[in-house]
Amino acid sequence: MPYLGNEPAVAYTSTTKDSFSGDASTTDFTMSKFANVNAVRVVVENVVQNPTVAYTCSGTTLSFTSAPPTGTNNIYVVHLGPPAATIAPPTTINNATTFTGGVTLKNETPEDTDGGRESIVTFQGTQSGSEISTLAQIQASHDGTADDQKADLIFKTNDGSDNAAPTERLRIDSAGAIIPATLGTDNVKLGEGAGASITSGGDNNVAIGKDAGTAITTGDRNTAVGKDALKTITTSSDNTAIGYDALINLTTGAENTAVGAEAGDALTVGNGNVAVGVQALSTDVNGSRSTAVGATALKVQEASGTTSNNYYNTALGYGAGLSVTTGYYNTLLGSFAGSTQTTAVRNTFVGYDCAGYVTTGGDNLAIGYKAGMYQTNLTTGVGACLVGPYCDPTDGTANYSHGLGYNLDCAGGYTTLGQGSSDIRSQHGSTTWSTVSDERYKKDIVDSTTGLSFINNLKPRTFNYKTLGELPDTFLAYEKDSTEVFKSDKTQHGFIAQEVKTAVDADSSIKDGFKFWDEREDGSQEVAEAALLPVLVKAIQELSAKNDTLEAENTAIKARLDALEAG
Repeated sequence: MPYLGNEPAVAYTSTTKDSFSGDASTTDFTMSKFANVNAVRVVVENVVQNPTVAYTCSGTTLSFTSAPPTGTNNIYVVHLGPPAATIAPPTTINNATTFTGGVTLKNETPEDTDGGRESIVTFQGTQSGSEISTLAQIQASHDGTADDQKADLIFKTNDGSDNAAPTERLRIDSAGAIIPATLGTDNVKLGEGAGASITSGGDNNVAIGKDAGTAITTGDRNTAVGKDALKTITTSSDNTAIGYDALINLTTGAENTAVGAEAGDALTVGNGNVAVGVQALSTDVNGSRSTAVGATALKVQEASGTTSNNYYNTALGYGAGLSVTTGYYNTLLGSFAGSTQTTAVRNTFVGYDCAGYVTTGGDNLAIGYKAGMYQTNLTTGVGACLVGPYCDPTDGTANYSHGLGYNLDCAGGYTTLGQGSSDIRSQHGSTTWSTVSDERYKKDIVDSTTGLSFINNLKPRTFNYKTLGELPDTFLAYEKDSTEVFKSDKTQHGFIAQEVKTAVDADSSIKDGFKFWDEREDGSQEVAEAALLPVLVKAIQELSAKNDTLEAENTAIKARLDALEAG
């Protein structure tokens, strides 16, 4: 092996000799100790044998290429001992030297102290004034205090004032942990200028990347990953910035999280914000407690005032809340949701491109794909409640447009239910529902004959509902062994669906579009009392006609009686 210094003297002490007798056929012999070809001298018939050519060694086995001749103790093996003497290597090598194989540094002092058994490689250089400077050191030393083989590898550099004792910068411990050396407690720094200002009292910070967290002094629990991430804060705590320029201008703000290039890069005093995505929440200076997740989400939000100002906006999705400026208390979920609103407040929009043209209208709810902007765009209207894909107002400036369904046109001041043109609506404050009955929608118009005779076949009843456990097990409302009463435990007035079906089937004047009775998917039957209204009108008309006839007859009879009495 190579040595530092002069080559050791070639002199050995003989400690062991093995003798064997040849028989002209045996090639393998067992030695008394392990050996390799360079550690033994083999002699046959007083002739020294050529290593690797005449013989090889493997463990304690000596193998000859050809069987030695017959003889008594005509084979002997001398095991060579350690070198008789060496010359100690120099402590300093001043010329360029090449080592092959490896270099071993050994501390001869027996000890188990932490940091003991140290071996140090020191790197020096000569300054222009011929002064010798210690530039750096690499040290290996014991890790812990046990009688074991654990080690630390320590890297030290000179900051210009360390003289001959460079400062520890990085340590790899026996468990493989990489531990940067900093002031404060449990800080990690990696990158030029990263965490460069941390002082005693700045604890549990992570700074990775050029100038990441470079101004932190006594701030705690901050994480800065990326060039210039958290570059400006000094004493603030609990901030996380991952990405180029993320939270670069934050000074006194705390509890902020920004992930993505330029995420939250304008914040200075804002607190409790979350910005995830390129340029998410990238304009706001002092806004607090907003959440922007998605590239350019809440990109231009800018809270008013100069101190921390709670806005509580939440935008999730690419471009969600893209144009929000001073609006607050908004919840915008979905790509481009509420993307054009500026100063509007208290809006909740959920769905792709949902309410994408609202500007200043507030207190609105829109849920569904392109809700609030399919055919007519909600813009400045307030109090809208639009639930369902393509549901939009009939007037973007109208207030209180409510709708639930699919592709509905919802007028201000009304609640609309259904899908497309198959809808019903009720004016706010009214107890009745209306639907389109325009003559221009209809054809084959004739007088209905279903009236009094059908009404007379119906059987109004009083009844009580069963418990859920008493219902057929095919019904959706069925719950095994349940004692809960279905709907209500009060005595009801109404119809029995099966009896209504009998009356419908018995009347030939009933048309196939009459939905007074119907059957649900689980087999239960239902009654729609409102469908009975035209039939009731017809029955009243029939009764009215009969009443008119009776009144005419009564008038005639009375006239005859009056004539007789006058006669």
